[in-house]
Amino acid sequence: MRTKARQIAYLLVSAGLILTAAAPALSSPVSLTEVRPSTVLVGASVEVSLIGAGFGPNCGAWVRAADIAEQPIPAILRSATQMTVLVGGELTNRPRTLESQVRCTYTTVAGTRIDSTEWRPLTVVRLVIYVTPPPPIGLRPTAPSDVRFQFDIPSQVLWRDNSTNERGFYIYIDGRRWVTTVSPAPMVTGTGWRNYTLGEWDVRLPRCGRDIVIGVSAYNSFGESAQATTTFRWRPCP
Repeated sequence: MRTKARQIAYLLVSAGLILTAAAPALSSPVSLTEVRPSTVLVGASVEVSLIGAGFGPNCGAWVRAADIAEQPIPAILRSATQMTVLVGGELTNRPRTLESQVRCTYTTVAGTRIDSTEWRPLTVVRLVIYVTPPPPIGLRPTAPSDVRFQFDIPSQVLWRDNSTNERGFYIYIDGRRWVTTVSPAPMVTGTGWRNYTLGEWDVRLPRCGRDIVIGVSAYNSFGESAQATTTFRWRPCP
């Protein structure tokens, strides 16, 4: 009797071992703890690493967003703690927040089991580049000096040219620009003095009893210099 009981027990143990060997090993619970990088640029195709635990060949990656259906994306298994996916194309064609998930499917004795992680955010942002305009290559000319006025027929304005990069000069009378010149030649070669003949300008001004301010500035494509001025006393009224 004992021998028969031992045989039955041996058969049951053997059957259990066979069933155990036939059943695949259970997978560890899968978890997703981090997405690297957590932010990608719009329009770029970027490798994104999904960091967690329990990953295996039976695991896949999924993404979803508010305006796209949940969909799988190709994933490369790096290790039990890392999977890599290429996020790009239609998934990053504009700024948005995506979510990533890992799902692992395996078969147990009781049937198919799916382990899913919680969704982890992946933000897509627009690349904004602020371009600062380069500083001007050139400079405004230096202001002239020693403005003088010679009242005659014709009258002349003289000044000392202190700049080498002017395009010309503006001549002002009482704050109003009367003349725009194009670099007149120095009155005397090598002296640095320039002059401009005003002609019969005085017929448009009061005839007597006031001071007239004559101003001269230099200009070029980068701007205008400060004015140099002189005051001319108009002849007294009779």
